[in-house]
Amino acid sequence: MGPLSKVTQAKAAIPHLVLLAWLVVVGVALAFHHTLVAAPPVGDALSYIAKAKVFWEAIQQGHIVDPFNVPSSFRPPGTILMSYPFGFTPDFRWFYFRAAFLPVVFLVGAVYAAAPSIKTHPWLTLACALILSGMPILYQFEFNDDLRSLAAWGLVDNLHAGVAALAMASTLRAVRLQSHGWTLAAVLLAAFCVFIKPAGGLVMIVIALTWLMLIGQGCGWNVRRLRETPAALRFTAFGLAAGVIVYALVTWAAFQSQYLSAANIAYGRQAIAILRENDIRSTFDYSGDFLRLSLGYPVVLTIIIGLMAALYNRQHRIFAAIACLSAVMGGALLILQADITQMRYAVVFAAMTFVALLPAMIDAAARAQRAVVLSLGGLLVLPTLGIAILVAMPAPPLLAQAALGINLLSNSYQAEGAEAVSWLEALKTEGVKATSLYVLGFEWSTFAFWGMVEYQNLADPSWPRVQPITSVDWLRSSAVRTADILASDYIVFQPVTDTAARDILLNARDVPDFITEQRLARAWLSTLGETDGLKVMSETRTRIVKIVDCQRLEASLAQLDAAHTWPPKRPSSLKSWWTAEEIASFKPQLSPDVADIGFHIPTQTDATYIVRAASVTPDLEGLKVQFWIETGPGPSAAGQEVFVHLLNEAGEIVGNAQLPLLDLPPPSATRAARLYTAFFPAPPKTAASIAFGLFRPAGQSAEFLIADHGKGDWEGRRIFMPLPLR
Repeated sequence: MGPLSKVTQAKAAIPHLVLLAWLVVVGVALAFHHTLVAAPPVGDALSYIAKAKVFWEAIQQGHIVDPFNVPSSFRPPGTILMSYPFGFTPDFRWFYFRAAFLPVVFLVGAVYAAAPSIKTHPWLTLACALILSGMPILYQFEFNDDLRSLAAWGLVDNLHAGVAALAMASTLRAVRLQSHGWTLAAVLLAAFCVFIKPAGGLVMIVIALTWLMLIGQGCGWNVRRLRETPAALRFTAFGLAAGVIVYALVTWAAFQSQYLSAANIAYGRQAIAILRENDIRSTFDYSGDFLRLSLGYPVVLTIIIGLMAALYNRQHRIFAAIACLSAVMGGALLILQADITQMRYAVVFAAMTFVALLPAMIDAAARAQRAVVLSLGGLLVLPTLGIAILVAMPAPPLLAQAALGINLLSNSYQAEGAEAVSWLEALKTEGVKATSLYVLGFEWSTFAFWGMVEYQNLADPSWPRVQPITSVDWLRSSAVRTADILASDYIVFQPVTDTAARDILLNARDVPDFITEQRLARAWLSTLGETDGLKVMSETRTRIVKIVDCQRLEASLAQLDAAHTWPPKRPSSLKSWWTAEEIASFKPQLSPDVADIGFHIPTQTDATYIVRAASVTPDLEGLKVQFWIETGPGPSAAGQEVFVHLLNEAGEIVGNAQLPLLDLPPPSATRAARLYTAFFPAPPKTAASIAFGLFRPAGQSAEFLIADHGKGDWEGRRIFMPLPLR
């Protein structure tokens, strides 16, 4: 081998060394950042950890478990591999690292797998890999008040994008090389996407159609040509067989399990309906800045250039068609099934679109003028190099992060995390085994407090069990409800400490939307103390208060309700006690068969409780059932609950709910009926009517009260109500 060939080989190795250096810098820097993290996962990320914990604990105990059905069953089983592939530990930092670094590696690998010739165009391939792996959404750590983010550590959307991009690259390479191995890899990777996100089903469709389109182009859209080429026919038959078998098995496994059960699918639809109905979306509403914070402009511009190049060259128009298919699928998911604020859902399809256009992009760049390619390529790669520099810095400047759309902040809410631990320690010292916490607001400091509490409960069973209650539970229309607050022992929220800002919130009479309602409630609670039934336990940026007098707190919330105007479509949920006139104002919604029904103890005649009225109204995808109940003159019956049954045509119970009756005196003799509400988020289509009654379930055979009139069964223990037309 002569000196010239050695020099040539050395030059050829430079692009690969640059790529290796990029991956090393990013990997080491991400590892450094994540080993310093103190803030535990919250929300979706915590549920992934919880699923992994249950799975690995079952395995360690010698049980064989189905990862599809491991709680939480609506979380995909593939998240177990990403979160804790080698068994559960309380240390969540490497879970964060894997969630951040693996997508970068997978996206780079997808570019190199899809590129038509790495040896011929190494620098172009490197540039494309750097552009795609420089998407800002890949470098967003902790949600905070200083930097905008569309994602956070521990989420699996970036991993989904990486695996889907690999599936697309494998498909392109498989057909180009007529490779059985790459075909099988494409099928398996696409199928695995369902194990990461339910939207992986759409990835499977895109990959299947991509393979068929490439096969069709290869045979000139003439099936007879396949028969004339035995090798092509064998390859096509293998691909069809592999796709049908793997896809069928995966689809069967997903739908026969709880993962994609009817209940979980209905839950997903309900959650999206809540996201769209309320102003929760404003938490991520960045005024059209979604592209910059997710894909980044270099990726968007590269996709546009690639699409133009593919359309210009007749031989490459098939790649334009595949790219459009993927982009349309992502857009349809975002618009029809999700929301623009959840742009992270669509990143997977953008990555597939980018990879699909690679052959056309690289070919066009190789034919273009060198100066143009160098200038444009350098401009598009520059943000990725900037990201590498910032990631490598221990404390990168906020302005530089904001300019690139990334967020490398962590541990912004250590004080709130410490506050949560101190609160749990105080409960433990007092001997409290279980309690409930009302979480008010969407401020990141509040989420940090809540996240620490939930993580401690997950990691260490010796801590007091804390049941969270929120105004958004993804099952019913969101609202600040007095009933929810009074059912809690503690409230955590970020107080409005600025007097002027607080006065503006409190003096504005109209409450037009949910976010205004939340801010109003925070402002109101910020002014309350022990005379209003609350005791401050501690305060950082969040305040934790204990409810010491439910009656006083309820009276205070009633004042808040009376001081403001609520839109008809979103009536106040702070109103607990009603007069007969106020109930009558709801007459169009009231069930005519339920009015002034007394319920008494079987051995008595005087009513213990009187159901003054009831209503059944639609609530998003479900039903809202309301009862106005007044204490009667009969003997008390402590511990009573309202049971509500959904019945089918045969009278079988297909849904149920229970509502504990609160032992609180009415504020006046005229305002004596208390409102109780049950929700059925996704009632079965077979539901035909509703039945309800009052009973005491406490640790013994249920004791039912008897209705003094009304159409029902169970010898007067249950009363029927019609369902509204749906």
